[in-house]
Amino acid sequence: MMLVRGRTIILCIVVTELCLEYSILYEAVRSLHNPGHFEVFDEPYPYLYELLLVLILLLTVIFNIGLFLYGMCGFTRRKKEYVLFLFAYHFVIVIPFYLSGFYLYLAAIQPGTSQLNSYAMLMFTEALNEVRFNTLTERTLTAINDLQDRFCCCGLNGPADYGWEFEKEGVWNRSMRDSNISLSCPFDKGCQHHEFPGCLKRIPQRKRLFIIVTSSIGIACAVGSLLITPFVYASFEHDRRVARARYIRTWRAQMDLELEHERKDELEEDTISEKAEQKSAISKASEQKQNARLTKDMEGLGKGGSGRTSAGRGASNRWKKTSGQKPISLATTVSARTSNSSEEEDPTASPSQVNEPLLGGRVSHTIRN
Repeated sequence: MMLVRGRTIILCIVVTELCLEYSILYEAVRSLHNPGHFEVFDEPYPYLYELLLVLILLLTVIFNIGLFLYGMCGFTRRKKEYVLFLFAYHFVIVIPFYLSGFYLYLAAIQPGTSQLNSYAMLMFTEALNEVRFNTLTERTLTAINDLQDRFCCCGLNGPADYGWEFEKEGVWNRSMRDSNISLSCPFDKGCQHHEFPGCLKRIPQRKRLFIIVTSSIGIACAVGSLLITPFVYASFEHDRRVARARYIRTWRAQMDLELEHERKDELEEDTISEKAEQKSAISKASEQKQNARLTKDMEGLGKGGSGRTSAGRGASNRWKKTSGQKPISLATTVSARTSNSSEEEDPTASPSQVNEPLLGGRVSHTIRN
């Protein structure tokens, strides 16, 4: 389903209104001195141009009120677009339309154009002739009365055109004595005139007055809007920039805070990694020391075992050499072994140390034998 946006609807309304306005302007220029019925496409439409002027004036006032209300509120993008649309609407549509009203007024006050056209004059002449010959129809009477009621005029050049002395108190004045249908001035239609002007001058005068008044009001509103909209736009732009600067400052503060947290986290991670490296280095150094100590101990053990083996061999040789001498006692042999083993002691017993009692026992047993 296709969605219709608000700006599309506004654009269609503006284009339609523009076409209607300028078509009405053309017909109004052509039928300026028509007796109250403007023609559009050869069809009479009374009050059409006046209604269009009032409609455009109301739209202008509504847009101006909307501009004021938007100016009282804060900034949004849609309000900014509304200000641009309002400026374009007044510049393209409203001002040209009301300037054309001034043109119509200037054209109406030119010499030779301040009277009704031949159609209106012919209508009044035929009405008077029909009254004179007692042939006035209801259609002609209705047209004359509507025209006089609308513009508060009487006759073509005045009440004297009817050829009688009318009474102001009467609802309808008497016409010719032999006439059954009478023409009269509009006393009962809200027209409070002691002397009614003729429709020949009254109708163009009323039209010119209406056109110049409405056009002046419309031009004043449009020019005021054109002067106000740049300031409103500048105010919206200022508010937008202030809001943007505030957002940027907030964003920068947030980013600085996040960066500070990241730096602290990185520093903590670096400290933890350095401590771990120090611990690993210390553990490696201790392991190396332990390995070196174990290696040294093993070397010492190897040297002690070789000494004890050579001592045993020396004792055996000495026993062989002294076999013919005085026998050596067991106590003497044990004390000699104790003195030899006390030179280098180690908590770890070697195989030679384990076998030493066996060797001493054998030696003592041999000596005894």
